[in-house]
Amino acid sequence: MVDVPIPTARIGQLFASPSDDGRMFPITYSEAKKENTLGLTFAGDSKAAPASVRFYNPGAVGARTDKGHKLLGAIETSDLPGSNGKPLPTAAFDSPEDGIAYYGYFIQARVGDKPTINKIMTAYATGHPESYKKYIKGKTGLDADKELDDDQLASVARAMFEWESGGAADPYSLNAQANRRMMEGIDNDAIKAQIQRGRTAYKTQEDPGAPASDPIADIIAANEAVVVPASLNNNTSANDSIGAMMTQYAETNPREISFGEQLSRDITKTMALTLDIDTSPATTAQRVNQEKRRLLAQTPIYRVQY
Repeated sequence: MVDVPIPTARIGQLFASPSDDGRMFPITYSEAKKENTLGLTFAGDSKAAPASVRFYNPGAVGARTDKGHKLLGAIETSDLPGSNGKPLPTAAFDSPEDGIAYYGYFIQARVGDKPTINKIMTAYATGHPESYKKYIKGKTGLDADKELDDDQLASVARAMFEWESGGAADPYSLNAQANRRMMEGIDNDAIKAQIQRGRTAYKTQEDPGAPASDPIADIIAANEAVVVPASLNNNTSANDSIGAMMTQYAETNPREISFGEQLSRDITKTMALTLDIDTSPATTAQRVNQEKRRLLAQTPIYRVQY
């Protein structure tokens, strides 16, 4: 039997509008099947409408451990078969708009700021990626590797909602018409706005697992280098060069010679190696004393790199 378009008036009788009081279909399969008193047959000989429509979750996005589905208004979850055959808790919403926003949340969480059809297919991990991708490309005319702007992402989302409803193969099937009824009045601008709402929700939500701010790290990040004024050279500061030199000499030559004696020897050695001058004891002592007075008269500034 070939499906034919259902007259608009008849669709209204078969599928309630999401804008009406109540839901189009009960959320659970068993309840939806029980209410199918007309014996309607959906894709796969199902006696209930597709889960994406029953749940008002047009992207059929599973529940997340970060509770993003609750952030976007999920009212409950129900297990559905995932692409790997295992049960996948899937969120149900009060309105299709909330479900579309949750699709946007998923895209931002799994794909990021630069979505492409290929990236979205990888994130969905569907069991029929090539057929799914081919359908989206055919509906939108977009390159699977091209970064999607907001309008293009809305078009991709609409095509995905058709696929997830099980109505992609036949636009006149009950699945396709149930999906269209759910999306009635929601144009691409509205889809775009709801996707943006979901993406923003992901970006701005409070993450309780985020590490606390490290003020020291913040200072280092903001200031590549910090100039620290010189200490008063009281030989106790870790940044005090004189204190460091004295400590080094004391550890190298314990109880053998004084700091002053070692300094004199170092200066003498340097002068002898680099300058062709008189290094007799008398001349050297005079120059050492002059150098000491010159060094002690300076006010050193030390630059500390963090």
